[in-house]
Amino acid sequence: METTGLTTALHVDGRSVTIAWDPASNQQALAELDALKPETFLGLTRGRALHVVGSLSREIHQTPSGPGRPTSEPYKSFTLHDWYVVPPFRRLVPASDDPLDGMVPGPLVEQLSPEDFRALPDGRALDPRAHERATRD
Repeated sequence: METTGLTTALHVDGRSVTIAWDPASNQQALAELDALKPETFLGLTRGRALHVVGSLSREIHQTPSGPGRPTSEPYKSFTLHDWYVVPPFRRLVPASDDPLDGMVPGPLVEQLSPEDFRALPDGRALDPRAHERATRD
């Protein structure tokens, strides 16, 4: 099996920091964040409208190395407590009818909707508005 290694990063004080979610994270918040559809998630992150609340470890860890593994890389552990969105934001939309043309930012959106999420693994419903804030507090 092939992997690209760690793919999650946060912007902290103007720098990108590669992270891995700490097992002590709020599992409900993590599941709801993971349920965001790619076109919504990528639109939120490109527009810096998505904010995570938690604790970034000071310690730098190193991913394991060895045969069949990606190159070892440094990361920090992040304990997620919650996350929120500050509208307006843009979802990504197809650039044209040709899927090879990729995705581009769509029109401004004022709030999250149920259509922005895939089903949660445990089947429970979620309230998209629970993850919205009027300001970046």
